[in-house]
Amino acid sequence: MMAASTVNWHESSRRPTNSINPSPFSPQAFRALQDQISHYIAELIGESTREAKRRQLDTVSETHVERASEILSSNAVRNVYRHVGTLGGVLLGASISNLLSMAASSTVTFTSVALTTALGVIGAFAIALHIARD
Repeated sequence: MMAASTVNWHESSRRPTNSINPSPFSPQAFRALQDQISHYIAELIGESTREAKRRQLDTVSETHVERASEILSSNAVRNVYRHVGTLGGVLLGASISNLLSMAASSTVTFTSVALTTALGVIGAFAIALHIARD
């Protein structure tokens, strides 16, 4: 288990902004920038620690920090494709349900066949897009 540090991470995370020229920012904007940087640093520390724990290591290495940064920067894009994949699964499921319903029923119309086909193709494409991007 990793030893707890006595470093005040919130205060130490403001150090990177000491080298930034605050003149283009309003005082409120510069504080917001500092807060966003502090938030990112806190997330990076947490994700780096989790990355080291996944590998069952006691210390966080440079590789863990770099991997954590990649994970944090790609999460937003990944979430979009995850939702696309979920929607694709719903559409494909609706298509299969319609197909089974048509097989059990004696009335099959052109509209039902076209709708079922469209739902199946769009759903399969969305799932494939999710798999390819993940």
